[in-house]
Amino acid sequence: GQTHWNDSFDLIIVSESDGGFAPVIDYAVDDFGPVTGNLGSGDRTDDSTPALHGRAEANSLVILRYTLGDGRYDSASIKADAGGNWSWTPPELASGSWTFEVKK
Repeated sequence: GQTHWNDSFDLIIVSESDGGFAPVIDYAVDDFGPVTGNLGSGDRTDDSTPALHGRAEANSLVILRYTLGDGRYDSASIKADAGGNWSWTPPELASGSWTFEVKK
């Protein structure tokens, strides 16, 4: 008989010496206005304070920076919890296109 493989499961093993897990932004949450829910990268929202949620190494410090179209930056330091999850809500943001980036 021929063997059939069902499902695949991909893992990337990273040692501490390789720098561990790079932090990521998974989604933002819109909890204002008539349409609410999770937002992905590139989505539009009427929520001027969307909460960002992401993952990083457990108990690590994540640096988040954000910029408006004119190139000015601001940043925040966020502590990941014991499960490696973090969240952050910005101060009220003006209308426009915002970019958020994270690093360790």
